[in-house]
Amino acid sequence: MSPDPDLPNTWLPRTMAEALPDLARGLARTRRPVFLGARIRIRAAGRITWGRGSRIGRGSTVDGYASEGVVLGPGSRIGDYSTITCTSHVTRLGKGVSIGARTGFGDYCHFGSSGGIVIGDDVLGGSYVSFHSQDHVFSDPHALIRDQGVTEGGIMIGDNCWIGAKVTFLDGAKVGSHSVVAAGAVVKGKFPDHSLIGGVPARLLRSLASSATED
Repeated sequence: MSPDPDLPNTWLPRTMAEALPDLARGLARTRRPVFLGARIRIRAAGRITWGRGSRIGRGSTVDGYASEGVVLGPGSRIGDYSTITCTSHVTRLGKGVSIGARTGFGDYCHFGSSGGIVIGDDVLGGSYVSFHSQDHVFSDPHALIRDQGVTEGGIMIGDNCWIGAKVTFLDGAKVGSHSVVAAGAVVKGKFPDHSLIGGVPARLLRSLASSATED
């Protein structure tokens, strides 16, 4: 990867200098070469696996209380003011989240990982993306919704996907590899590899497989 020649000569040195405090903070808190922004809250640190060079932006919260913990792949990145939460209630230990290598999300993202989230390698995600891997049952009109239990089908995202800003993934969503999810979509259900997905609720707009074959 080569820097854009139109960038000022001061840009790269300044960016590297700004990253040094995050690296120092990561080494101090995890004993690993990772980058942690200022004012990060980490819970159950022993259940978090830090991939080399992974980054968590400033003001974020990472909750490792989960049966399968939190796995951050090498070179992965979560933007500023994001939240990874695994256990939402004392009566139910959450499953956790696995984020693949070189996968990155923008600022203000939410990973609700009670029912489990698996995200593949080389996934690009915009800001304000949210994952909700638990849903409430409300089939009995005579009972309180909070007493009817939950579903936890989990969420899976394949490799090499592009997820636009403000996409919402609901429990049970499964998106195949090499797919694109349009900004603002609300995704529930299963979509194959090479899908272009969009809408509320999200639907398959077209297959990208022909483009892949032509390339």
